[in-house]
Amino acid sequence: MVRLLGHKALSASPGRESVEQPVVGSAEHRCFMSLKLLAPLRRARAAFRRPWSRRNVLLSLLGTLTLVGSVACGSDSSPPPSGSPTVPPSSPAATLQSGDFGPLAVIESPGGSDALGGTGPVHIDDDCVTMTLSNGDILLLIWHAAEVRWDEQEQEITFSSAASPDAEPITIRDGDTITVGGASLEGDVPVERNLSWLATPNPACGGELWAVDSVTKH
Repeated sequence: MVRLLGHKALSASPGRESVEQPVVGSAEHRCFMSLKLLAPLRRARAAFRRPWSRRNVLLSLLGTLTLVGSVACGSDSSPPPSGSPTVPPSSPAATLQSGDFGPLAVIESPGGSDALGGTGPVHIDDDCVTMTLSNGDILLLIWHAAEVRWDEQEQEITFSSAASPDAEPITIRDGDTITVGGASLEGDVPVERNLSWLATPNPACGGELWAVDSVTKH
């Protein structure tokens, strides 16, 4: 049997008592839904008033925040910023300068070649030591560590020939004219060289790489 006094009756299955609910859209229905939505909040507030419930809620909240923080801070797997590629000291493209050598480019390997490099004035600045040939070509002078010394105070190079240990050391200053012998480290056909650099040429320096094995000062 259906009652129409502001309520809608739902027929239950046989053996069960009928349950009445407010008619959808009525004021009683709106009140019913409000009470239904507020019930969980009331239960949560009542539970939070109990000391042990407050502790559990706080511990749960603390654990959640800790987990979120660890994920946020520990998930940064981005690679470190990449800079210029590292070049081994055996390559002249590296920038390895020793304070003992000043602007000199120096290798540890011994000399032995005595091909004529040419004659011309030497130019010494803060980064490079070059020599200009009569035809305008530039040699970027590469020195052997056992034969060269740099005097920072006097801004001069002292060359001592390993091939002629009894010869007097030669002092070279900016503007001096010299003749060099040795070997070019460049060529039309690439040559595999095993060079051990103690001070590599500055990338700003220009000229043909020339390993100095002998020096004659004019």
